[in-house]
Order: sequence, then structure tokens, then C-alpha cells
Amino acid sequence: MTLNISWMWAARIAKVVALLLFFLPWVAVSCNGQPLIEASGYQLLTGSPEVADIPVPKEKLDAAWWAIAGAVVIVLGLIGSFVVKGAKTGGRVVLVSSVLAIALLGGGMGQMVGQMRGAIEKETGQKGEGGTEMEALERQLSQMMGQAIRVEIRNGFWLTLVFLAAAGACGVATQVPQRGRGPVSVDNTGGA
Repeated sequence: MTLNISWMWAARIAKVVALLLFFLPWVAVSCNGQPLIEASGYQLLTGSPEVADIPVPKEKLDAAWWAIAGAVVIVLGLIGSFVVKGAKTGGRVVLVSSVLAIALLGGGMGQMVGQMRGAIEKETGQKGEGGTEMEALERQLSQMMGQAIRVEIRNGFWLTLVFLAAAGACGVATQVPQRGRGPVSVDNTGGA
């Protein structure tokens, strides 16, 4: 087995592991350490995150298009690596699909977390003066809640990106030219 084919198989294995990592936690929303919402990549795909015993409107739990697109790109890249001929071409397919999946997943997660944090700040960061003492107390409690709520990206997401990057690196490694293994010449002239 040539070195390029070995790199190709390493890239394929890294892509399969990246797909399996969709089942680990990717994102969590907590309040003072108590989980409110937790979602794996698979749950983001299906729109079914684990929600604590709080009322959440069902229309707010849509599937994340970017997670679906990322998973599809990973699967297509994996299938493409088997369909195309040659380790170099397969390596290019793996590289391009890995970079595209990282961009989709990273950009989508960044946008989702940014929107979540923005919504929390909007809901809890009510500024204003005046009003009754009760309204001032409500504003203060709301600000305290905003400071207690955390949106965290979990290790499952980061590991998925790491394995996609590893698959891309293996795809690059398949592009390195093989050194010839021709016959070795021996000098029998005695150094003359």
C-alpha cells in the first residue's frame, strides 16, 4: 500500500469520526451552572435539543440549516473519496469538503451563539431610569439574570472541527509526490 493511499484512509477515518462526534454535546445554555438547553450536533440537525422543564415554543426549535449542510458536505466528501479515481483526486475531494464543512459549521455556530447572546442581552439588559421602585427592581433582577446566563460551545463541536481539519491535512498529504523506489545502483569500481 502506497503512502498516499494510507493518507487517504486516514482522511476517511477522520471524516467518519467527525460524523460520530455529531452525537456529543455541541452547545449549552445554563443559568448559574444549571443547564437550561443542551444540544448535540445531531439534535441541532433535527431541531430537538434537550430543554429543561421550561416552556419553549416549538417553532423556536427549528433544525439548524448550517449543521445539516455541514453534515451533508462531510458525507458527500466521504462518498466522493471512494468514487473518484486515484488518491490525489480523492485527497482533493476530502480537502475541499473538509474546508467547506469547517466553514459551514464554524460560521453557523458562531452566528447561532451570537444571536443567542444578543437575545439574552436584549431581554435582560433593559436600561432606563425613573418609574416605580418595582420597575427599577425588575430591571435590576433582569440584569442579574443576564449575567447568570451563559451560552457555551462544548467540546463535541471543537473535536468535530479538529477531526475535519485532520481529514483536510491528510487530504493535503495525499498531494505530496511519491519518491521513486527504483533499483539501487551499487558502485563496484572500488572508488576508482
